[in-house]
Amino acid sequence: MDALIDVGEFTELADPITARIVHESIARHTLAPDAVWECIIDNPAAANWRLRPHPKDPSRVRLACFRFTPTDGDQDREQRVSDALSRIP
Repeated sequence: MDALIDVGEFTELADPITARIVHESIARHTLAPDAVWECIIDNPAAANWRLRPHPKDPSRVRLACFRFTPTDGDQDREQRVSDALSRIP
C-alpha cells in the first residue's frame, strides 16, 4: 500500500477498510494469477487508475491508466508506481 499511497498519491488507500480490500485482492491475485484481474484504485465511477497483471510476470501487478487521453503526468505516475511495485519482493 505504501507504494500506492506515497509514490502514486492514492490517498484514498490510507483508509484502513479500503486498504485491506485492495491488499486482499492483490494477495489473491499473486497466489493465483488471472490474466483478466484488475483492481480499481480510484473513484469507481471514473475508474481511471487500475492495478493489472504485469505483462512479463502475471503474478506481479502494475499500475495502468485508463483515461481516454492520458497526460504526460499520468504516464509518469503510471511508470513511477509500476517501478515501485516491481521492487516489492
